[in-house]
Amino acid sequence: MPAPNPVARADDLPSLTGVRGIAAGAVFVDHLAYLLGATPLASGWSAVRGIGIDAVLLFFVLSGFLLARPAALRGGTPMFLVRRAARIYPVYLLALALGVVAVLLRNPASPLLDPGSLLANLLLVQSWDPAGSGVSISLPAWSLSIEALFYGALPFTLRPATRLFRRSPAWSLAALTALAVLGGEALRQDWVWATFPPAYLPVFYLGVHAAVTGSPGLRSVPAAVALALASAAGYLAFSNLAAPALGFLVLVSSLAARDRRGDPVLAGRGWQRAGVWSFAFFLVHIPVLQAMGALLPERPGTVVAGLGWSAVAFGLSWVLAAVVYRLVEEPGRRAVLRRTAPRRAPAPAAVSGCDVPLPATPRR
Repeated sequence: MPAPNPVARADDLPSLTGVRGIAAGAVFVDHLAYLLGATPLASGWSAVRGIGIDAVLLFFVLSGFLLARPAALRGGTPMFLVRRAARIYPVYLLALALGVVAVLLRNPASPLLDPGSLLANLLLVQSWDPAGSGVSISLPAWSLSIEALFYGALPFTLRPATRLFRRSPAWSLAALTALAVLGGEALRQDWVWATFPPAYLPVFYLGVHAAVTGSPGLRSVPAAVALALASAAGYLAFSNLAAPALGFLVLVSSLAARDRRGDPVLAGRGWQRAGVWSFAFFLVHIPVLQAMGALLPERPGTVVAGLGWSAVAFGLSWVLAAVVYRLVEEPGRRAVLRRTAPRRAPAPAAVSGCDVPLPATPRR
């Protein structure tokens, strides 16, 4: 889930804004079980639906990369956490309310509606439950719960991590890679549950590493894209998160370097809007799919019906995301920051479209 970052200006790293929209679309594909699962496309969809967790890992790398930049911790730890909450909670509270309504309609006696469950979801600590994403009332928010760990750790680790990464870039990258492999194996072998937050910390710090060491990535963006796609496909065959995380590190570094050279990709208005709306899309597409499943007279059984209704849901989700961004996300962020900004402090920087929304159902 990758939530958009208020540190940088929206036009600072436009390529990273655009790629968020693509990642959000991958999360959507992961959740098309009802619309595609009974059609002849079911086997093909099942083979590629792991791209949802790939997108989550991309969002985690993006989050580390963007939050490691110098302005992230301006005002100290309390203001950093306030800015993160201001970015996440307006849309998340809406998604959580919609999720509660959906659970009430489906099963009013569900344990998801117990006070403890509601409180855990409200505080974004639900991923610490061994039941995994099954206790996340807003399904994609399991990854926001993991992001909350990143936000809590970063203010206390960024300075020492920056010194270490810059002093020994190769060795520290090797150590982070080893930790990512270990975390991936812990998930793959079921040593821990699928949403165990510490297992994902190395992925976040790979993004931090790329930012503070100035990793140039690859000069050729097509080559970086090919490497990222190959690493993502590798995850579908062998579900250790280290390979896609490293591929996305190269992709993010390459796109950022391209932006700094003044030659961005995905800089068109459509890509930028998709990137800015992607956090809202990430959280509202599940209610759209749930509503469509409830309203359809029967489950799609043909390719045309499955793809057609999927396209309708995709379009409706983007329309709703745009509305939510304009009426909830951005006004809510500004309202929180106005109430918490120190007196005589400069106005908050414009929202970036480059940070992560967070995202897909874990299949690890």
